[in-house]
Amino acid sequence: MRIRRFVFILLALLLFTVSAAIAQDVTSPVVSSVTVSPVMAAPGDLVHVIAEVTDDTAVTGVTADSVPLTFTEVNKWEGDIRSIVFRQ
Repeated sequence: MRIRRFVFILLALLLFTVSAAIAQDVTSPVVSSVTVSPVMAAPGDLVHVIAEVTDDTAVTGVTADSVPLTFTEVNKWEGDIRSIVFRQ
């Protein structure tokens, strides 16, 4: 079984990685929505992320900024990440 990784950059530089474990999967997973709460946070604060991710075969894992999200219900993955510190 071969694991394919797809990377999506979403919402103010949140980096999402979606893994699908299928031998001949040629269709990329789709991140159809991302919700963050709170919408505004101080640098370094925890932000709760909910992502809706689908694939024509299977989604075996989702990460946000290298933090693994937890499968909570059909097509939904969620977890807490630290807000990004921007430097000029």
